[in-house]
Amino acid sequence: MPCPSRPPRPSDAGAWVRASCCWWSPAGTPSWRTRTPRPGCSATCPIHDAPRPIHEDRAEAAADALAGGPPTAHHERYLAGLDAERGRLDIKTMTLEGHEPLWSMGDDTPTAGRGRLDRPIADHLRQAFAQVTNPAIDPERERIVMDLRVELGRRPALLGGPPRGPRTLRLDRPIVADLGGLLGALRERRRKVRILDATWPVDAGAGGLASTLERLAGEAVAAAERGVEIVVSSHRAMSIDRPAVPSILAVGAIHTGLTAAGLRGRTDVVADAADILDVHAMAMVLAVGATAAHPRLAIELAAELAGTRGAEDISPAQAIERLVSAFEAGLRKTLARMGISSVASYIGGALIDTLDLAPDVVERCFPMAAAWPGRTTLGDLAERIIRRRAAAPRPAPDGARARAAAARSGVCPIPGRRGTAPVLAPHRDRDPGPVRGQARRSGRFCRTGALSNRSGPPRGGIVRAPR
Repeated sequence: MPCPSRPPRPSDAGAWVRASCCWWSPAGTPSWRTRTPRPGCSATCPIHDAPRPIHEDRAEAAADALAGGPPTAHHERYLAGLDAERGRLDIKTMTLEGHEPLWSMGDDTPTAGRGRLDRPIADHLRQAFAQVTNPAIDPERERIVMDLRVELGRRPALLGGPPRGPRTLRLDRPIVADLGGLLGALRERRRKVRILDATWPVDAGAGGLASTLERLAGEAVAAAERGVEIVVSSHRAMSIDRPAVPSILAVGAIHTGLTAAGLRGRTDVVADAADILDVHAMAMVLAVGATAAHPRLAIELAAELAGTRGAEDISPAQAIERLVSAFEAGLRKTLARMGISSVASYIGGALIDTLDLAPDVVERCFPMAAAWPGRTTLGDLAERIIRRRAAAPRPAPDGARARAAAARSGVCPIPGRRGTAPVLAPHRDRDPGPVRGQARRSGRFCRTGALSNRSGPPRGGIVRAPR
């Protein structure tokens, strides 16, 4: 038997009247905190201020999930935006030291829309800051006032009265290391989750990106109308023929579509993104509407660094935890620049400035952001992705993959001989042959790709590298 929606009439002033299973006050307000039931009553009384269930995001579970699955291919990593500079300066620094890399204050590089090199969409967005003499908040000394907790799920209606119970799941931070564990916890609580494919077919040309953004917004609105509480913009299906939609554009289009339909409070947004490789990209994804984000590729790269040179004593779980801690420290600094102490006030607030983006891009994905208009359209952004795809290294065929694996192991197969002979590099006094870096007809190769011009195997089985 449900709890009555209207309180009974009190018997006399100042007396408590019991109706159904709750005790009601004379003023008509139920004592939700005490919730004294009637003996033998089996009804469930709503407690609108009951503590929210908390989900514990474990780095160990994320490391186990990565160990059980195949790694992301190199061409897909490059297509997602990874390069040597981001891997060495951003990912490695955050994984080994637990904070984002330190940069100089000056920046004389041209803006993303005017430079000669193709830049990611995050470089078209600039963090807003409180223009005061002193920082509004010290994120380290005043960490006690900084709150990175978020509520994931459906919010109650503002004028709908107290809900029957909490519908949201509380996270200690908006960075999710174990996305599978989070989705499993939501499904255990019977929350409807919909995963949206945030990739687009490159065969569609430069116009495929705009149509995919329209599709994502439409699918999110349709899912919200069917009662879905969590939509996930996912890059899981990314491949060389289906590059990922930039997570900032995908989340911005979904957030704008749900807000325009009046359904943003009913449906929350999570970003499963491969292109979040630094703190700025993470902050921009949250600013345009994502409540939580899973930096898929960054977590995988951090786990791979465990046990390598300089990280011999670090386990994959510890590497992932340090990466997440670096993201947290960076988000606290981002909030402090605006004088905000709670990340819940930053999510979806569009406290950003857009640079060199065309008005149609801003209207579709960042309608509430301050805009410095430009001429970079969605077609231009799609052409950047197509050019990066053309420059991405293609996956090697089976024979080349086997030879490359043997070269990495330092073992060189020699046709016509039993066993193997490791070949490291040609001696400096010997002629490496007419073509350096290419295999001769005999099929010999070595780790460095250079070969000896001797007709037979090297004397002694190996040729030592020059000093």
